[in-house]
Amino acid sequence: MTHIFGRIPIRLCIVVFVATAVAHLLPGCGSSTEPEKPLTNKVYMSKDIVVTGGDTFSMPVYFENDKPIAALSLPLRYASSVMRCDSVSFIGSRCEDFFLTRFYVRHDTIQIGAIDTVGVGAGNGLYVTLHFWAFGNAPDTNVAIDLLVNPLLPFGYTDTSLTADAIIPQFDAGQIHINSQL
Repeated sequence: MTHIFGRIPIRLCIVVFVATAVAHLLPGCGSSTEPEKPLTNKVYMSKDIVVTGGDTFSMPVYFENDKPIAALSLPLRYASSVMRCDSVSFIGSRCEDFFLTRFYVRHDTIQIGAIDTVGVGAGNGLYVTLHFWAFGNAPDTNVAIDLLVNPLLPFGYTDTSLTADAIIPQFDAGQIHINSQL
């Protein structure tokens, strides 16, 4: 007998079995001596972006969650007098495949939301990428992308339990330094 189920070659089955067995052994080979950090609930951005007036730049926004979540809402504010938010992208993010991903930009406010019926498991990774343009006449300045506190624009996660509990994560603001072109 050279085939299983009349169609799958036995040699292929043996190769797949051996490869799978070896793959299960590999994670233990390079184990770190540092203990693994427990996951927390937080949203955070870079604090070291430096641009020159007239430049376009991107600011990744990351999130960490310690249990599965089905929805995320993030209202942000920034100094619209020295830069403009051109777009928001979910490409490559942990929420890229959510059935509903939306953003709204107006003046100095960015409201970002993502909802899914399945959600995303506990973990850490990209939420969205914000794309900005620093005005050519912007002075030397530091700009924060910070949480907008507004009862009409909620901030937080919703877990995947039947009660859809709200989780308010820690927030770490982003920081941009704009160098004057002048």
